[in-house]
Amino acid sequence: MTAEQSIHPPMPSVAPVPGEDIRWTTAKALLGWASTQNPLVVLCLMMLGLAGYMAHYSINTAIPAHLESIQKGYETIQHEHAKERERADREHRQHYETLATQMQQTAKEIRDVTKAQETLIREFLLPAGRRPAGVGSPREGE
Repeated sequence: MTAEQSIHPPMPSVAPVPGEDIRWTTAKALLGWASTQNPLVVLCLMMLGLAGYMAHYSINTAIPAHLESIQKGYETIQHEHAKERERADREHRQHYETLATQMQQTAKEIRDVTKAQETLIREFLLPAGRRPAGVGSPREGE
């Protein structure tokens, strides 16, 4: 046995059997090669393979699924915001319609009170048929 053979024993040959699956033949060849290697080399290669698989899985499956769930979350938030905005606009419109109605009623009451005051002033303070200077006749609808 030479020095080279004592350090690295010859790799066992795996001859494909006719009709055998190529994956099985490849697996036998890899297991035969791994049995002749230092366990640390095999573990390092397994870790590299696992890291490669994790990168492949992350890029092709995990990250797209995560981004899709984020997008769905944004769409849900946008939809809820639109509904909330519509509700707030509707309430705001109702509030201002109520205020406008109240202001119209208040303006009508003020006109009625002013008209009543003018009538009282004419009846009680002024002699019949006389108008003070600068006081016109009450206008209708005010």
